[in-house]
Formats: sequence, C-alpha cells, structure tokens
Amino acid sequence: MMENVLALLSEDEQTAIRTYIQEIRKQFPDEILSVALFGSKARGDDDPESDIDLLVITNSESYDLRSALWQMASEISLNFDVLISAHIFSQERWERTCQIGLPFPRAIAADHIPLAL
Repeated sequence: MMENVLALLSEDEQTAIRTYIQEIRKQFPDEILSVALFGSKARGDDDPESDIDLLVITNSESYDLRSALWQMASEISLNFDVLISAHIFSQERWERTCQIGLPFPRAIAADHIPLAL
C-alpha cells in the first residue's frame, strides 16, 4: 500500500517520508503506533508548494517525544527540500479529539492513507 501511495509523490517526497518513518521507528520503536498521510498529498490535489501532512499516533503524551519527532521532521525536510508537517497525537488524545467531533479529525478520516510501519 505504501509504495502505491508514494508513487504519486516526487522522488524527494518519497525518500523523505520513508526516511522519516525509518528514523522514528529506529529511535522510538515502542512509542510509534501508526503513521498516515493526509491532506492534499493524500487526495492528489497538491501543488508544488504543498506540505506533506503526516499524522503520527504514539502511545505517550510525552512532550519530549513530540518535540523529538518534530525535530526529526524538520531535519529531514531540510535534507530533502520538502516540508513534512508532523501532526503528533497520543492514541488517547487522538481518540478524545475524534469524539469531540472537531473538523480536523473528520477531514483526516476522509482522506488519510495509512503508511506501513
């Protein structure tokens, strides 16, 4: 599934996503529960200025973990000249956010594509 989705993206975008997932799995193997692509890249209506929206679900509310994941996204973005926007939620916080009925999780649910870990 991941390869089919990534085939729609540029080579740099593909490599950046793969690298990000590999790095977060390597550094935080027990913390990362899932990663999904969403937004314009997932819908296929992106343009050259579009960012790569990734939903990262963790098993921890730790600010240090979120900070490290954002830092890794920034570094990989710079290395591949793309913009990874990592939206990081603990499983518990994501479930609460979905239950509230806010537009953000509804939009993600409509177009998200799970990426293999």
